[in-house]
Amino acid sequence: MISIVRHYDLGYLPPSYEKLRTTLLKGVKNDLIKNLNVVKESWKEIGCTITCDDWTSVDNIPLLNILCVCSKGDFFCKEFIQLARQKWQFISLTHF
Repeated sequence: MISIVRHYDLGYLPPSYEKLRTTLLKGVKNDLIKNLNVVKESWKEIGCTITCDDWTSVDNIPLLNILCVCSKGDFFCKEFIQLARQKWQFISLTHF
């Protein structure tokens, strides 16, 4: 990657930190929300599948990710951090 950056136009000035964290970040967030709304609207017509991914973090903390999957795209809904695996049974879709 460094070699690619080195061969890029020498006159290129990257955006400032302030522009990255304000204007550009807000634009990316708005684009993301717009795309997610398109995916969510498609659920009414084509439906979606709710999936769970149970895993353990590097710190040995059990985690549960809830995702919605459809042909228009996948959508991360919620993450649960649980101290005891046997408590997973109490998690329901009302937590969204």
